[in-house]
Amino acid sequence: MKAINSRFLAYCSTMALAIGLTGAITEARQVTIPIVADGVAGLNGSVWETEVRIFNLNGTQSPYVRRTWVATPEGGFADDPSTAPSWSFPERLAPPLGRFAQMLILVGSDLLAGAGSKIGAVGLEIDGEAEVHFRTVETGGRPRLPYFPGYNVRDCCFPGSGALVTPPEEALAGTSHLSWLSGFDVNNESSETTYRTNLALINPGPAPIDLHVFLYQLGSLNFEVPSNLNWSVIVGGGPPLVTLKPFEWRQINDLYLHSFAFGCQIDPCPDYGGIAPGVVLIIPATDDPYYAYSSIIDETTNSSMFELAMPGDAGSSTWF
Repeated sequence: MKAINSRFLAYCSTMALAIGLTGAITEARQVTIPIVADGVAGLNGSVWETEVRIFNLNGTQSPYVRRTWVATPEGGFADDPSTAPSWSFPERLAPPLGRFAQMLILVGSDLLAGAGSKIGAVGLEIDGEAEVHFRTVETGGRPRLPYFPGYNVRDCCFPGSGALVTPPEEALAGTSHLSWLSGFDVNNESSETTYRTNLALINPGPAPIDLHVFLYQLGSLNFEVPSNLNWSVIVGGGPPLVTLKPFEWRQINDLYLHSFAFGCQIDPCPDYGGIAPGVVLIIPATDDPYYAYSSIIDETTNSSMFELAMPGDAGSSTWF
């Protein structure tokens, strides 16, 4: 029995050491919040706010969170590690002591501190065991809901609708695509339900990058768009090239309006039946990292859908 107890104690000691070492050598990881809004006014009276929730998976540790870069419409910057905004989980005041808070909530004003912008994207370094989610929500201008009314604690969450997203940990490199787009036919004003379809492109690096952007428009259920209409230039009157400044966040609003602006190549132009789905293909000129997403907003309710770009060309070579 003593031998068994000795072996059991040795096993427990080994496991405790292993667990301790595992906690000690947990590697920090990078996540990107591709859209951060701090009370940004949009169309139809909409007001947009971003809320990030970081869930502590180990109550005996306090994950450390630090911003590493920020991208804005004017061009952002890489953060100095010694002065970058950072956050940690406070120790609990109630028993059991020696435990740390389970949830850290950050909003646009936290994440964009010192950036000189109300909208953009940020990179976060998280050291510790944690899950991260975010949503950008249309609040209608309403403030954050109270966590404990009457108590001196920070408010909780924003009211309103907004898609919940797990932030990417890897940047895109090479061709990518977005396959869930919905746009309206600008020639069909009788459409009862329309969407604002926006495309955002983000440069997380210190050098300019060039991205070729195409929109593949699909017809209505019983109509196939002629092949010479499939590709439309999104930006500019020539090659579909978007140049992003270092650490630039750029949103191209009303994507379908840009694509129709140049007119179709046949006469007469076909009727797209009101709502038309579509696919975006992004082809970078180099292998520099970037991020891209689309937001599709219902014109009536201001409710939004969100899609991160996925790597790959979506089999585009087989489309024609």
